[in-house]
Amino acid sequence: METETFTHDGVVFHYDCKGEGKKHVMLQHGLSDYAPCWGEMISDLSGFGYRVVMMDARGHGRSGKPDVGYNLDTLTADMMALISHLRIDPPVIIGHSMGGNMSARAASSFPAQIRAVVLIDPVFDDIPEDKRLSSINERVLKNRKIKKMSHKEIQDYTRSRHPMWKDVYVENYAMSKIMVSEEVFNIMMDIDKGWRKDLEKAQCPIMIVTGDKGHGAIVSKDTSAWIHDNYPDIRILHVPDVGHSAHRENYQMVITEIKEYLLRIF
Repeated sequence: METETFTHDGVVFHYDCKGEGKKHVMLQHGLSDYAPCWGEMISDLSGFGYRVVMMDARGHGRSGKPDVGYNLDTLTADMMALISHLRIDPPVIIGHSMGGNMSARAASSFPAQIRAVVLIDPVFDDIPEDKRLSSINERVLKNRKIKKMSHKEIQDYTRSRHPMWKDVYVENYAMSKIMVSEEVFNIMMDIDKGWRKDLEKAQCPIMIVTGDKGHGAIVSKDTSAWIHDNYPDIRILHVPDVGHSAHRENYQMVITEIKEYLLRIF
């Protein structure tokens, strides 16, 4: 694994690369995670012949933690700055949660620079305006509570909440919670705004991976049906009996479908 840095908008970003070749796949993590949280997908995709690139978003992991810039457009611009910095052909971006919304915004706003996107349970929801601040405050307080725990305590807590996760996910998830800045939760003020417009404007192929709302997934059956009715070319993969992290809870199904999708795209 190669770890490098670059500077954009006055912020130093850390990113990792693994694999060889000119077929680039970018992995963009979710809110409060960081690049290593992708776990076994990093080795699997690089071993399958792709050059895998992952960046810690601003405020996350090893990247700089400024006081400002925690909105969807800015985080997306940060991600696009890495693509420009690397001077690579348009990549496929695989984004989870917040990273999925960043990927959809990139497909909408930078169509010439994106080959395709895979969105794993993006925040395609409609959060009531009166609940935004309370939701942010809840996440901040929860994060402060977690930061008071030891690394092992965070791992034990994570295993109790996500018994289906392998150790590689638990360990990196725990580390990401120690490293994250609480300012990142401000993105919840606008993360769900504009996703319908992003789908409308996107020109590249799109695949969306969903779970079950009852297990904690964000994309509902009604939302999936709306997307299918309005954009029948968008591929929707429903993974049963998983929540918000299908790639952690049924990895084999997700990685098999993603590999087949990438073969078609490239």
